[in-house]
Amino acid sequence: MENTNLTTRQWNLYNYIKKMTETTQFWVTKENILDNVEGYEEIDESKDQLNQKAFQQVRADIKKLRENATLQKMVITKYGGYRLAESQEEAEEYLKRQWHKIVGMIERAKIQEEKMKLDGQIRFVEDGSKARQYLEAYVRGE
Repeated sequence: MENTNLTTRQWNLYNYIKKMTETTQFWVTKENILDNVEGYEEIDESKDQLNQKAFQQVRADIKKLRENATLQKMVITKYGGYRLAESQEEAEEYLKRQWHKIVGMIERAKIQEEKMKLDGQIRFVEDGSKARQYLEAYVRGE
């Protein structure tokens, strides 16, 4: 992982999540962060979260916090919010969910790779005739 220097905004975000973890049982949402941490873009109510720079900045900053080797605490995600892991069990549960996602991504990639390898091969049609067809993994313009 990358050991980067954090920006002031990222440190403020980390300290806010730390404070909220220590003083409440709530998971900090992106909206909480944008309301309480300075330095983020203004929210445009006419757009959804995915298309807003402020929400993209929060996600990018959370990623930087997770990649930073100098921070000793783990930022975990659950229920659409963030907090610092408070126990080994909580950290293990989070990591188990992460590994489950990764394994699923690898399995889907393997299926896609197999489809790609089949491109151009010939197989018999399953209707009992001796007809054959070419497998096409890609949409080709004519």
